[in-house]
This record gives sequence, structure tokens and C-alpha cells, in this order.
Amino acid sequence: MPDPDRTLVSLTLAINGTESVTGLVARAHELFPRLYREPDIHRTITPDSGTSTSGFDRSDVTGTVRSYLQQVLTEDPDAEQILALADELLTSDDFAAQLTHDPEGIAP
Repeated sequence: MPDPDRTLVSLTLAINGTESVTGLVARAHELFPRLYREPDIHRTITPDSGTSTSGFDRSDVTGTVRSYLQQVLTEDPDAEQILALADELLTSDDFAAQLTHDPEGIAP
């Protein structure tokens, strides 16, 4: 591109879930000062498919959180209390409501 400071740019980002969308959009604005609209985002891995590049099951948020905490708290003396608090949160109505209220369409 001969003159990015004067060229109007439209951009489409194809992401697989490992990138930070916010970071990519910020970088796009740095590279293309005349970006005339926010980039279109096309996800190559859909969040509701249960497939995740991180290895976590997006369709089972509660199980994923419990599994993760059990892994990282193996030698923590407070593991039992932390897991109990996490279970309290994970089974709360507020948490369930957050999972079902998803205006951006990214929660399972």
C-alpha cells in the first residue's frame, strides 16, 4: 500500500479463537489510520461447537472451571475452600443468568 495514511481501508479478520479480537482491532487502527469502519470478524472456530483451541470444552463452562481449578490448586492448602466457593458461584442463579445473557453471541 503506497500511502496508508491516505488510503481508506476496510478489513475482515478471520480468527480461530486464540487471538485477542480487541488487540487485533487496535493493531488494525495503528496500521491503517483511515480504517473507515470496524473490521468484520469471521470466526473459524465457532464458540458453540464445543471445540476449543485451549482444550477446554466451551459447552460445559461449569465443568471446565472445576477441572481447571482442580488442576491449579493441587498443592494449595486452601484448595478445598476455594473449590467450595467456586461451586457456590457456579451453581448460583446469577452465574447461570450470565451464561444465558450473551449479547455478543460468544457464550455457549
